[in-house]
Amino acid sequence: MRHTAIEQWARGPGPLHGIDARVKLLVVAAFLVAVSTTPSGNWLAFAAFATMVVVALAISNLPIRRLLLRSALLLPFAGVFAILSYLHAGDIGASCALVVRSQLCILATILLVATTPLPLLLSALESFLVPTSLLEIAQFLYRYLFVIVDQGQRMRLAATSRDSRRITTANRRSLLDRAAGALATLFACSYKRAEGIHRATIARGSRGGFPVLTKPALKNADILIAAVALLFLLGVRIATLN
Repeated sequence: MRHTAIEQWARGPGPLHGIDARVKLLVVAAFLVAVSTTPSGNWLAFAAFATMVVVALAISNLPIRRLLLRSALLLPFAGVFAILSYLHAGDIGASCALVVRSQLCILATILLVATTPLPLLLSALESFLVPTSLLEIAQFLYRYLFVIVDQGQRMRLAATSRDSRRITTANRRSLLDRAAGALATLFACSYKRAEGIHRATIARGSRGGFPVLTKPALKNADILIAAVALLFLLGVRIATLN
């Protein structure tokens, strides 16, 4: 998923975008815990969690089809673990529940990221006393990962412009040799661009942390949304204990 699409979604208008980032983070964390700890046979509970996700998707003002397609990219990984679980335990219900849990958690996480700009999300994590060093690592990993992707796309476009030959059996070996060299060039160019980004960041006065232009304040509506969502999750989770 391209970072430009995520950031465009995160900065767009929508009911979920206006909710305080700390509230969204707290609700999503509680959702992940509730879904992960629900026993496999409680399909009514999973249906309730799915309803919560569907409602959030419906009011998110996001391109739902594109969002679902991107969340489905991680489905094969859950499917592999589900197959291994079935081969080990022979319980088809537990294997299906594993896939359902994974998809619900993926959708909730994507909704959080797609409705919350990264600076606000990191600032919310910082307010929950997450170590700043970990947050800075996460921020740089997110940014520099897409530096590599962007550099790779530039190199691919340049290579396509210089050589438009189709891949055949005869030139496949040559293509692999060139790909190995291109990979080394990719990391060298990405490192150079990352150094330039780092110097530009320092030149602009960055001293770490996650400053935001306006300090968000909890509104009564945010508190009400958090209370309703947490009570709903707690009620569904308690119902599974019976």
